[in-house]
Amino acid sequence: MTKKNKRVLVNVLLILLLIPVVFIGNTLYGDYSNDVQQRKLTARIGQQDISEEGLLDFAPLNGADGVNRDIIAWLRIDDTRIDYPVVQSYDNNYYLRRDLERKYNYNGSLFLDYRSKKNFSGFLSVIYGHNMLSGMMFSDLPNFVDKKYFDDRPTGTIFTPERTYTLRFFAFANTVDGSSYYRLDFANTEDRMAYIEFIKTNADNVRDIEVDFDSKIVMLSTCGRALGKSRSVLFGVLE
Repeated sequence: MTKKNKRVLVNVLLILLLIPVVFIGNTLYGDYSNDVQQRKLTARIGQQDISEEGLLDFAPLNGADGVNRDIIAWLRIDDTRIDYPVVQSYDNNYYLRRDLERKYNYNGSLFLDYRSKKNFSGFLSVIYGHNMLSGMMFSDLPNFVDKKYFDDRPTGTIFTPERTYTLRFFAFANTVDGSSYYRLDFANTEDRMAYIEFIKTNADNVRDIEVDFDSKIVMLSTCGRALGKSRSVLFGVLE
């Protein structure tokens, strides 16, 4: 092989080696930019007033001059980093990779299943969020598999324009996408009670809280720590 051919071969190899480095660098920078964008947005809108009655002022969030009319609630879980607005759209794809201003962001937003009632008056309401390596969104949710972590964090809060709810967590489970936890249609009260029994029987962690067919249950769902279709789900009842 001539010296010229050797130089060409070396240059080609160097280019091939640089391609994944550049790709990884761009990916990390993109993730960092998305995190910065999300943190700035969350910090900017996260200073809403709470009245003496405990109601959150939603006018700056979804009012005529607010951030986004799709904001229907605010979720806060005690002693975690989960403290975000919740949106609802016409499907479950729109906010997968959009922030609260409807701009592209890989972190997405916390969103209520489009089939759930936005005032949480249904038997079961489902809120989805990504499990981000940065610690944002629902990344703390899989930690509830640890019994002490679960025991030490029994409550959260859901603010809506009409009411503020205490969210008392009664079960956590690791599961897979499409499992029997993921359903929103219930035929009757017996069907609802069977669903509650299924949760308590199959969950990894359970707290002794009264839950019945008339309860308002909220399921928080994110990707689990395992690869593929693994999911982590946390169940709470509204009070």
